[in-house]
Amino acid sequence: MLAVALTVTAMLGYVPACASTAEPPRFSNLPAKCFAGLDDTLKELAGPLYGLQRFDGPDLPANGTSQMTCTTKFQDSANTLKRAGQPYQRDITIMYSLYLDDGGQDAVTRAKDNFRSSVIRPANVTPSSSLNVGEEAASWPGNANFSGWNVEFRESNLVVVVTVAGSDYAMDFTGKVTVQEWSKIPGELRGPAELAAKGVAQHPI
Repeated sequence: MLAVALTVTAMLGYVPACASTAEPPRFSNLPAKCFAGLDDTLKELAGPLYGLQRFDGPDLPANGTSQMTCTTKFQDSANTLKRAGQPYQRDITIMYSLYLDDGGQDAVTRAKDNFRSSVIRPANVTPSSSLNVGEEAASWPGNANFSGWNVEFRESNLVVVVTVAGSDYAMDFTGKVTVQEWSKIPGELRGPAELAAKGVAQHPI
């Protein structure tokens, strides 16, 4: 996934420090460890896949300490989808972008501007308070090249993008574990992706 890193600068006039109205940023560091505090959320996301095979990608910092991407995959290689030849799996990616004061614009304002001018979110997707994730959030499906679901949210000076993808188990009406057809998976991932985003919002760092 491409990191979001738009730099917005603004010249501020001189204002005495005691008269500053800038919102103080809540965060000064990125997570020390990927998926810290998210075990319960990951169990819900992976369902029957949790505890089978798990593959964690490397923690990928970018641009010094301003961005970080975490990925994990839960999989059952013993069973595959007949149609797509893919193993049952659930993929989760979290990308953090931390904004700090840069001498020209305060950190929270920078985060707000970059969230609202997101370069990865489709132009027709607008933030919605109904998601109840962070202070601002937006949710949208993948496209023909990526059958997943994305949630982007801002909490103070931190912008987070959560993506959930994969071809995974589902419960049928008898309670038996089965698997959905590949074509149905994207539409079923919105709930899991928004659940994951809420979990991350509760443990942002």
